[in-house]
Amino acid sequence: MVFGIAIGLALRIIAALAAVFVFAFLLTWAMHRFAMMRRWFDVPNHRSGHAVPTPNVGGIAFSFPFLLVLVYLGSMGFRPHLMWALLGGGALVAGVGWVDDRWNIRARWRLLAYAIAAVWALWWIGGMADLRVGVTTLSLGFGGTILAFVTIVWMSNLMNFMDGIDGLVGAETMLIGSVLGVMLFLSGQVFLAFILWLLAAATAGFLVWNWHPAKMFMGDTGSVLLGFTFGVLAIASERVGAVPALAWWIMFGLFFADATWTTLRRILHGHAFYEGHRAFSFHRAAVRYQRHDRVTIGVLLWSVPFVVLAWTVWRYPLFLLPALGASLLGSAVLWWWYQEPMVSRRAVVGAPDSRSARH
Repeated sequence: MVFGIAIGLALRIIAALAAVFVFAFLLTWAMHRFAMMRRWFDVPNHRSGHAVPTPNVGGIAFSFPFLLVLVYLGSMGFRPHLMWALLGGGALVAGVGWVDDRWNIRARWRLLAYAIAAVWALWWIGGMADLRVGVTTLSLGFGGTILAFVTIVWMSNLMNFMDGIDGLVGAETMLIGSVLGVMLFLSGQVFLAFILWLLAAATAGFLVWNWHPAKMFMGDTGSVLLGFTFGVLAIASERVGAVPALAWWIMFGLFFADATWTTLRRILHGHAFYEGHRAFSFHRAAVRYQRHDRVTIGVLLWSVPFVVLAWTVWRYPLFLLPALGASLLGSAVLWWWYQEPMVSRRAVVGAPDSRSARH
């Protein structure tokens, strides 16, 4: 026995994760060559975080093996309701992301797809009626399902927003996915743990190509699928009494702060939340330090205390609210440290352009 499971099963899990890593690595290489031949590039503009045209369809390289293994697991009868939730919703958001990466889709249609995927997933897993808050369980009824819906949709957008510099989303997925997998495994949820380890392994194969200087971007195909999967698994974990959903938010504290507060700040200044920009703190940090990998490593190091907080909360639920507050406060302070004055959209629109100034 190894950590409570048979050695044979442990070896099969390790072999499966290694195979997925190699598959994702090789498929990313193949997609890179194909994208270079077809000139499927993300061309830099004034809102980009990169300076060289780079293929942006790498998300399919880890989305495909991840979804393929889910199909196999579902066909073998493992947690069929969860499999349908992840497969149907994941295929939808990844497919819409692929189309958007290639030809661009209006924000309203992308948001509608994320909402449909969230409804689909919650219908299959049964929603979320209760929420654990420390040693107390809140009975939310249908309001809990509404909260779960918002969580899944926002996580889908959040990971997409944070995919702006080399390696950031992939590295965070590896760290948080691996640790959460261990926590779920020790909670007796071996299947949920395996799904997270599977996601981390597939992303790791892609990350080799996405590390600074990136040869491949994951695009919406990959980032939205990652956010959707984390959101659905957080609700599933809450439903079975494993790792509390709020502990997942503690781990994602930095991502939550940067995506949420930057978006709210832009909305308050009259900017549309779906417009591309470089106002996120990770963008500011990349400009300040002139290297994406320094920022990515810095975010990983800053995430370690939040991982420790989440682990502590999982073991000692009494500390959940203080830990959540510390995560949100610490993340907000770091977010504000890299923010700069923001110009109101009304001021920009109302300002005379160069032609009218000359007349």
